[in-house]
Amino acid sequence: MPLLVINMGAEMIYILQQRLQAQNVRQEKASKVLQDVIRTMLASSFVDELFRPQEMYTNSSTRQIFNKLAHSSIMRINETSMDKLYDLMTMGVKYQWICCNVPQQMVQNTYNHLTALSTISEGSEVMTLVENCKNLVKETYCNLSVGNWYLLHQQLAKFFQDRKVKVSLFLQNSLQSMNGVISVDTSGRVGYGSEPPGRITYYGDDGEELSSDYLDNDPSRGKNAANHTYFDPEDMIGINMYIKGGKQEFEAATRAFWVESFSSLPPSGGGPPQR
Repeated sequence: MPLLVINMGAEMIYILQQRLQAQNVRQEKASKVLQDVIRTMLASSFVDELFRPQEMYTNSSTRQIFNKLAHSSIMRINETSMDKLYDLMTMGVKYQWICCNVPQQMVQNTYNHLTALSTISEGSEVMTLVENCKNLVKETYCNLSVGNWYLLHQQLAKFFQDRKVKVSLFLQNSLQSMNGVISVDTSGRVGYGSEPPGRITYYGDDGEELSSDYLDNDPSRGKNAANHTYFDPEDMIGINMYIKGGKQEFEAATRAFWVESFSSLPPSGGGPPQR
């Protein structure tokens, strides 16, 4: 449950941040909105409850959590816009989860999200909450057995099953087909604890390894070797996807969410349109 809520919460922050910037909301006011939401999401009492062993929440229960988190600042979002925001959050994390070669990669995904939240919270007391959450993630998940990791993977699969909301940003970048199915890029490193395919091992009569060879001499083979820890500085899963394709693509992906949102923010320094 912690991995799901933390990663979805960070995706929510990404979306809110970019929409505030797109509407020229003053930096001071935008920072206050985002830090208020992060402060509530990573409050010690909430995080302690989140890390308590428990059954996976349903989509309905998770939606209620984020409805409360999104309204923990001066921002107000109507029901329709909140539904669209939740869809974007869910599909963003589903895409990242599917892109993980092995379940353990979700740790780096979560760290990338928390690092981004730390940057947003820079200079405020919220940074301490982010660091505490990072430590809890490391303590909780870095010692899980392989079997427990795959049980966790199975639970996440059940949570995301049949959620195929089409996201324009994904469609434009060929990350999703028109029927909502996620498309996965198979290039890059193989999973943690694995090695690139194509190794041929020769054994003697006694079962001892004699030598090994490879099917080809692919020069990229070394680059694609698995990382030896859960943490890979080159792993980009969990970074803000909405700023990669530029402002235009992001606005197309989230325009429907923005309609009538942030109605409580007074137009100061170029605030959102009042509709």
